[in-house]
Amino acid sequence: MPIHRLLCTMLIVLLAATVWAKGKANITPDALAAKSDALYYYPAAHGLSDLAVDLVIDGLDANAATKDAVVTYYYAGDTQQRVTVTNIADSYAKLRDDIINLAAPLGQYLMPRTAAATFTGMKLRLDKVGMQLMGVNATSFYQIIGTSPDQRDGVKEYRVVLDADGLMYQIENKLKDNSVVVANIENAKTDAGWQITALTTRLTTQDGIRWKVEHLQYEKIAGFMLPIRYTLEYRDEFNKPARGMGGMTVSFRNYQLNKGAAAALFAALAEKEKVPAGAAGK
Repeated sequence: MPIHRLLCTMLIVLLAATVWAKGKANITPDALAAKSDALYYYPAAHGLSDLAVDLVIDGLDANAATKDAVVTYYYAGDTQQRVTVTNIADSYAKLRDDIINLAAPLGQYLMPRTAAATFTGMKLRLDKVGMQLMGVNATSFYQIIGTSPDQRDGVKEYRVVLDADGLMYQIENKLKDNSVVVANIENAKTDAGWQITALTTRLTTQDGIRWKVEHLQYEKIAGFMLPIRYTLEYRDEFNKPARGMGGMTVSFRNYQLNKGAAAALFAALAEKEKVPAGAAGK
């Protein structure tokens, strides 16, 4: 999205936020979340229960310590997700952990959670809101607001702006310190359903406003629509690369779908945990 269009879009959203006509919606938050889930494509809903894929991160091959590293994401259910890094020396354990932390968030794009699952356990409210979005034909918008019951959670409220059909346009996280992180969503429709193709997050830094822009490219693999490329960049208010803020490009390769690769990994990890400390090799 061109930065001038993005700025206009965000300005319209922010201005509208000050004059939102909040009123009781005619539908429930659960009903609208379910409507949204039916609209979007979720691999798990189409039968994908076991996934393993290599994450090829541009730049790792240029470092002698990581040039042979293999980064793999595994999924065997929402509670069984893991990133592993192999072919890297034990002396680079800190670097391995850094790579894992860098790659782990990509799981949300590989196996996204439904709105119903995301809001599970939260206290829900649905507001009908008055707002306008550039290039969007919809005129009726709603905001599902989920409040965490746990005061220790880093995210106090999770908010999603949708139209009456359930298509998502904006995500907000109200954090524990009461700051709010806002991300605009771009969607694309395929024969399998709607998918998120871009997220633009507004960041406040010591150098001013910056934009975190994430793009996703999908392809049908063995009958499932899955990402094949992810790009991350940071832009300033002039649509120039933000100084001091590096980006990232990741290619997803060697998909193993419903072949038991992830289940085997988690079974091996569970078995390893049964071995008492110091018992190995005896």
